[in-house]
Amino acid sequence: MWGPHVSFEAWRWVWRTGVKGTKQHVLFGLADAHRQKTGRCGPSVAELVEATGIGERTVRRAIGELIDEG
Repeated sequence: MWGPHVSFEAWRWVWRTGVKGTKQHVLFGLADAHRQKTGRCGPSVAELVEATGIGERTVRRAIGELIDEG
């Protein structure tokens, strides 16, 4: 899933958000999937589960909380 086109700007953004814990891990998974060249980021929940080692329900919950928090 991840490759040589990881957006390091996206990684830096995650650090600056101040988000911690599980939500931070999910954000890093999303940052890994972000492609700076295209601006696209669309990993599946299954891909995030695999990349982070976090369970599916927990990933879904973290995504929902991140959306709710803006």
